Amino acid sequence: MWPDFSDKDQLRLSDSLTLGLFKQKTGWQDIALTSLRGLRQSGGGCSIGQLSLVVAQVLLCILAGDPHGCKKYWEHAAQAFQNDDLDLVRWSASNWPLTDLMKHLSRAMPAVDIAPACKQAEGDVDWPLAYRLSQDLADEDLSNVVWRMASKMSVTMESLMESKCRTGAQMVLMLKLAFCMDMSPICVKSQSYALETMMRKASLTGEELKIWMAEAAAWNLLDVNDMSVKKYVRHRYNLGLSVQELQKLGVLGDDRLSGCVLPSFPHPHGDEKYFLLDLEPGISAVALNRCRALCGQVSRSFRSYGALPKTQKGALRGIPCVCSPANGWVRNCTAAEVPLFPMPSLAERPSGNLEVLDQASVLVPHLDAKVPVFVTMVFGKMTRHIEPFSKRIRSLEIPNVVVFALDEAAEDACRSSGVLFVRGTEKTALQKYVIVLVFLELGFDVFWFDFDSVWLKNPLPALEQAIASERAGAVAEGRPEAFVFSAIDFDSKNCGMNAFFFLRQSQGPASSWLLALLDWIYKRPFVHDQLAFTLFLGTTPLLDEEPLPAPPPWAPLDPNLFANAFRFEGLGFSSEVDDLVLFHFFDGWNSNSPEGVEQWATSTYRGMSLFDVLYENQDAARQAMARSKLPAPKSLKDCAERDDFGNGITVISTRLEVMS
Repeated sequence: MWPDFSDKDQLRLSDSLTLGLFKQKTGWQDIALTSLRGLRQSGGGCSIGQLSLVVAQVLLCILAGDPHGCKKYWEHAAQAFQNDDLDLVRWSASNWPLTDLMKHLSRAMPAVDIAPACKQAEGDVDWPLAYRLSQDLADEDLSNVVWRMASKMSVTMESLMESKCRTGAQMVLMLKLAFCMDMSPICVKSQSYALETMMRKASLTGEELKIWMAEAAAWNLLDVNDMSVKKYVRHRYNLGLSVQELQKLGVLGDDRLSGCVLPSFPHPHGDEKYFLLDLEPGISAVALNRCRALCGQVSRSFRSYGALPKTQKGALRGIPCVCSPANGWVRNCTAAEVPLFPMPSLAERPSGNLEVLDQASVLVPHLDAKVPVFVTMVFGKMTRHIEPFSKRIRSLEIPNVVVFALDEAAEDACRSSGVLFVRGTEKTALQKYVIVLVFLELGFDVFWFDFDSVWLKNPLPALEQAIASERAGAVAEGRPEAFVFSAIDFDSKNCGMNAFFFLRQSQGPASSWLLALLDWIYKRPFVHDQLAFTLFLGTTPLLDEEPLPAPPPWAPLDPNLFANAFRFEGLGFSSEVDDLVLFHFFDGWNSNSPEGVEQWATSTYRGMSLFDVLYENQDAARQAMARSKLPAPKSLKDCAERDDFGNGITVISTRLEVMS
């Protein structure tokens, strides 16, 4: 996690530097220096924070009017550029104002002419044409011409790294990197590495860094970064949680124990209670998860939980779970003792600006511990649909529905409609996983659904049927029971999607799996979370060399009950509209990139406002949903079997040779 440099701090520093740069107001230095002190205090141990600090020092020195006295700061900056993080993707996603500072610095540099090598064509690259685009980034026609030129087979990463027009080459590499971020994430790392290598070569000394910065200013490289790389960043490095919450949720390490107990199963020593977990397939790996859920359901007076070693005493065969009122903090337990772990805090707290986990804890007394929590998130234009949504869930008597309200309007709408809600701040796809993780941590099974869905029936009977069917299949096949249930494409066996999914913390390590998924997405702010979700289900090829955890045991949700609108090929349903439980209709948020939706969508619902249709008129709603009814597919795709690597390479034939 990057240390947080708040939006307020960033705006304050950026504004003060802008005032100084354009000489609009006196006193800017005092404001900037105050902000810089905040940078210095919070930047320790964070490479992007350190880079922000040294760049700001150079900038302040230049703006103070003593360019000859800035040599030492240029040298400090060059040293930082050699030792620290030069990844433009991370720069663009960071809360630190590094790219803004670099932009201010480029504007403060004296004007220079572009290099002679950039004034003529080089192979298939017309550098004067690329330079024209850098001076007028709003010219779409020129942008298309330059992109077609940059896309030629001869314009390779290697040729650009060796180009004599190095700043122009960096611009083209930025355009290629942006394309990878948008369309082909598998090539992001190589393009990022090329840019990083070129920046590092250009900053061997303070004087060389100064020359490169002037060239970058001539080519408006930082503005190019904004319209290319930064444009395709889907989320910033901010989960909208405090450090304490990150520790409680397991995102940041917190190895504290809440107590120790000498095992005395089946007879407790004091106020603790023992329960025996059945030895079902795979139970050993999830004993702590199930124990925590059980202790939370039995009594809110239990503050700690722990799992003992497997026991076989006559008819007592299983894993003992101990629930305890212990609520202290200990460093370690003896070899004879069983460590106890803290239950999530469920104490009532005063209203006000509460943290996300605290707010969710306050809701626990209003929730039925025996059924899942159904969570979604709302902000912006969708807020006006909270009222009809609330009427629908009440009419269907769906329990435990909680909205993650991500702006003030959504919060107000939830209050006025009587909907249970948790207030959040960030507005990215990460929040989907954050709120699910919070309720998993509180001991609930959790069903996520995108808000651009309409409930048609109470989902509990359908979920119970899905669980029973999966349990029977697991027993018959001698495998662990699924703890992930996912939406799938209508024409597939197992092509998962994340518009709605069901995680059973009571059955498996759902929190651990979701944490790994959240961490993977967080580190790759350009990847669509749908792609990441299917990657972690084991049905998408790896995007880079980082190993992944083994796919979880998972099962599909019946697409003829939990349906997706025929907005894209492969979706729809073949059942009757009256059979549907949930209908997801894709309102276009698209993991924070709505502009990419209509390009691939079918014409089935083009021009229709499905929110209004599906909530306001029952007959019109039935007719609209019936548009997605299709003939049952004759065969189903198997996304676990592929003939390509997801990077344009297709397997034509294979040969196996056994060497003696």
